Amino acid sequence: MSGNSSWANPAPAGLVALAVACFTFYAILTGKVDGTAAPLLGCWIIGGFVVQLIVGLIELMEAQLPVVTSSCSSQHSSCWLAG
Repeated sequence: MSGNSSWANPAPAGLVALAVACFTFYAILTGKVDGTAAPLLGCWIIGGFVVQLIVGLIELMEAQLPVVTSSCSSQHSSCWLAG
């Protein structure tokens, strides 16, 4: 190995986590899912938060500040506030 280690692009994982959060809120707010499934959907939301946080940290280590701003603040925070 040459000593240069690089991470793969984590942006697609962040977008998938955002999509899961949006679909979860859609299912709950429109009544497509019964209220008894809320704890399971809550686990999906927490998992999405963890993925967003990891994506933001990886992008921060690679000095990609616009991606860090979009993945850590606006995308997931807006989904948390929508609920």
